[in-house]
Amino acid sequence: MKRILYEVYGSSADKREMIERETMKIDLLATSIDTKAAGTQGQERTGLITQTNFVKYVEKHPTMLWPVFTMQRKLQSRLGGVSFWRTATAQR
Repeated sequence: MKRILYEVYGSSADKREMIERETMKIDLLATSIDTKAAGTQGQERTGLITQTNFVKYVEKHPTMLWPVFTMQRKLQSRLGGVSFWRTATAQR
C-alpha cells in the first residue's frame, strides 16, 4: 500500500509524512480486522486487509486516491467517453 501511495503522490518530504500517516491507519485497520477474525475463527493474523474493508476506507478518506481518480476520469473521457466506460462497467 505504501508503494502505491508513493507512486501516486511522489516522495517529496511534505507528501512523505501524509503517506506514513495513512499507511499507519491502514495497517491499524488490517490488524484490528485480523485480530477479530483470529479471535473468532482461531486463525493466524495475516496483516492483510480485505477488498471490502479497503473500499470502506477509501470511501471514508476519498482524497487519498484523488490523483488516481482524476487520471482515471481523464483517460475515460479521452478513450471512448465517460458514458462508454459506465456502460462497460455495468455490463461486467
